[in-house]
Amino acid sequence: MKAHAITKDAGPYREPVTIQDLRQRTVVTAEEAFGVLGIGRALGYRSIREGTWPTRVLRLGRVIRIPTGELLAVLGVERTESDEAQ
Repeated sequence: MKAHAITKDAGPYREPVTIQDLRQRTVVTAEEAFGVLGIGRALGYRSIREGTWPTRVLRLGRVIRIPTGELLAVLGVERTESDEAQ
């Protein structure tokens, strides 16, 4: 039986998103946002569905993205001037 390599994008074995990652990206997936906030998938998706998620939610068909600037604000992390220029 072959062993499978675990990569950064290998499903539940993804590396956690860091504050530095958030500063470099415009949006993150819903599941990355859940990880940043330390909540599970069930609670996160329920919060989005019920309209209690603390940021705007961008829906593109079945794809959900969360704006990182708003996520940083929820975390109380200030964006730098270089972040805002991107």
